[in-house]
Amino acid sequence: MSFTAEFTPTVEEFLEGQRVYNKFLATSLVRFNYRFYIPAGVFAVSVAAIGFVLRIDVGIAFVLLILGGYLISKPTVFWPRRMKKEFAQYPNHKSDTVMEFSEEQIIVQTSQSKSEIAWERFIRFVETDKLFVLFALPRFLLTVPKRVVPPNESDQFRDLVRRKLADKAP
Repeated sequence: MSFTAEFTPTVEEFLEGQRVYNKFLATSLVRFNYRFYIPAGVFAVSVAAIGFVLRIDVGIAFVLLILGGYLISKPTVFWPRRMKKEFAQYPNHKSDTVMEFSEEQIIVQTSQSKSEIAWERFIRFVETDKLFVLFALPRFLLTVPKRVVPPNESDQFRDLVRRKLADKAP
């Protein structure tokens, strides 16, 4: 079974790919920060609110409010804005992409390059709402937008990927 996907990546798919990268492949510190920025920010804002209500060291409460706001804004506002700028900065992010999945390998072709990647290179497969994602070590991922996989072929695509990665550890 072979499968061909032709698409032009969107900024939303790029952001989703970056989220997956941060969740699974980034360094330990980045993964920790990615998972705990918002909870830590909510905690800091909550402590600040209690400090303001009880009038306990308003200066520290104000610092905690600023810190909490920053921790919440970093992954929800600042990080997506930075990723959108990065997407716009590099022309290959917006070029047509053709991916051919066969029993032997995956061929990825853009306007600037062509790569042949052996299935053995990949260690894991996950799905998000928008993407099929293949992981390779040390920090590489291959994303296929779900919008380019016809619904009647998505199960066949999943089966191919799972079969090729069957002997890999989850």
